[in-house]
Amino acid sequence: MASYSSNGASHGSGNHASQDPSSQGVPDYNLSGVLHFLQSEWRRYEHDRNTWAIERAELRARIALLEGERRSVENLKTDLLRRIKMLELALRQERMKSVPNGTSSATPSVTNKMLERVASTSHSDDMSDSTKLSSRAATPVNNVVKLPIGVKDAKGRAKSREFLQQCLQEIAYLTSHATLNPITPTTDPTNTDSASQPPRPEFHAAPLTATTQEDTFASSQIAELRADAASAAPTKEADAAQPVNPTQPSPVPSEEVMPVSHSGDETMVQQPDQVPDVQLWHPHGSFSSHLDAVRALMYDGSGEGLFTASDDCTIKYWRMLPTATPQNDPTKPVAEPLTTLRGHEAAVTCLAYSKVHNILYSGSLDATVRQWSIPSVTPAKGETVSPCLSSVLPGTDQAVWGLALFPSHGQEDMLLVSVSASGTIHLWNTGEKEPQLLLSWDYFGTNAAPEAEEERKFVSSMPVPTSVTKCPANLRACVVSFSNGVVKLYNLSDGKELQAFKPPSGSQAQANMVVGHPTLPLVAAAHEDNCIHVYDIRENTCVLSLHAHRDSVTCLDIDPSGLTFVSGSHNGTVRFWDLMKTGDVESTSTYQAKCFQEVQAHEVHAKEGVLAVAYHPSSPLVATAGADGAVRMYG
Repeated sequence: MASYSSNGASHGSGNHASQDPSSQGVPDYNLSGVLHFLQSEWRRYEHDRNTWAIERAELRARIALLEGERRSVENLKTDLLRRIKMLELALRQERMKSVPNGTSSATPSVTNKMLERVASTSHSDDMSDSTKLSSRAATPVNNVVKLPIGVKDAKGRAKSREFLQQCLQEIAYLTSHATLNPITPTTDPTNTDSASQPPRPEFHAAPLTATTQEDTFASSQIAELRADAASAAPTKEADAAQPVNPTQPSPVPSEEVMPVSHSGDETMVQQPDQVPDVQLWHPHGSFSSHLDAVRALMYDGSGEGLFTASDDCTIKYWRMLPTATPQNDPTKPVAEPLTTLRGHEAAVTCLAYSKVHNILYSGSLDATVRQWSIPSVTPAKGETVSPCLSSVLPGTDQAVWGLALFPSHGQEDMLLVSVSASGTIHLWNTGEKEPQLLLSWDYFGTNAAPEAEEERKFVSSMPVPTSVTKCPANLRACVVSFSNGVVKLYNLSDGKELQAFKPPSGSQAQANMVVGHPTLPLVAAAHEDNCIHVYDIRENTCVLSLHAHRDSVTCLDIDPSGLTFVSGSHNGTVRFWDLMKTGDVESTSTYQAKCFQEVQAHEVHAKEGVLAVAYHPSSPLVATAGADGAVRMYG
């Protein structure tokens, strides 16, 4: 038999080849040669396929790494933008103190030092501009008495705004995708034309301006130079908070939004055309699957899922879809249902989610608190959701109105507090598989003072707790609101009352909801008398009182940055507010809230409107739920 050659063919003997010259160079194929050739090709194909799979896995890992870096850079950029806004706000407040008094220190102020520190990191052109700005701010007013104070202040604000815009442009360039990752094909969303506007509305800080009765001429000059100075001319009679609706303008009467204490010479006005930094919230879509009103909203641990609780006795788990742009149809669904949690026999009123244990807690009118096991990762599209196991916490006897989780001994979400219609506050230990009831107390708390015991004797009916929350400024206490309008702080270790806040007007209107500020020692309460009251737990006083809506205020939420908050009312409207400290030196602990937008979010059903609002923990999104059974997203 002929031998197989190196190229996969077998040749005959040399004699045969010499006898048949026409057959020279023509391979003689046989079965073994063909099989060997197929095996070698198959091995080569498998090798290429394995190489491709390894390369694909490496690229996927690199993409995940780059996406994580991009998110961290976006968070860094957002934080830098917020710091620059705070710097700009401090600069305006410093001018408010110095310019109207007609005196200016010759030494650089703290604000000027901060500006010089920012300018040292910019280009040489920006450094020259900042030097001119600092020298102008440090020059005594007596040297420029020929110019009106208003004109000089307007020019200074215009110069400082131009310099800060240059800083924003440089920061946006340094944190852009093209600079940090040149191989990434995505474009930088922040350009030089929009660098002066913050990409996230919750980090917006409204500009502050002030005037006195003697500054009429200065105010008129500022109005004439508004295009150059990009600032508003305040008027004494202007409303302290003017809401704006981009689709349906709805002005608020001047008597409707009033801070608890502010000087008549420092009344401020804010209009979108006068404040170019304002970025309004736009509808990003809605979804509805419940058969009745939606009363509670809660995001899951990853932020990609959303829980909704309804009067139809169910809880629905939604997966958030990529949000639509404002130009798209706002009625387009932005979430798809994953599963429905059934077990309650009456309306579900409240929710609380533990990121540590991946457990959802729900309270209902059926006098039960249930816990549900939730997947640690939000299921992707098309994935089957495993059944969520449910169990009932023992100890409740009447309808549950509120739930909140608290840390204990350095571990998150180890304690659960519930408030019920019986007037009782329950404390649970969630560290075990089966939560155990640790403590219960009523309106007066445990170990009440003698004065409280005397008051207990004359109380015909105990005030009912309506809401509970935690305040990051004091994680060892829980904040509870009551049906008589009082807000109290209780020690979680023994249930003893620590503080009690009453509305400054003496009203006993029910407090529907209470929320804690994420960075400041403040708690805010929404009341039935259309008001919002903000209390300082360290100063033990009310620092802000707002006549916020035309109907009862039902819900509140403060964004993670702590600069803005949102409120909902029974008239179906949602209002967005800027929270800031006033420039009044005599009342440094007083805050002001500016309503910069009002949205007609939900329809009114059975005299109920908006029932829940919730900021997204990491994205610029706000979810609202109402009596019409719909959930709407704004961004």
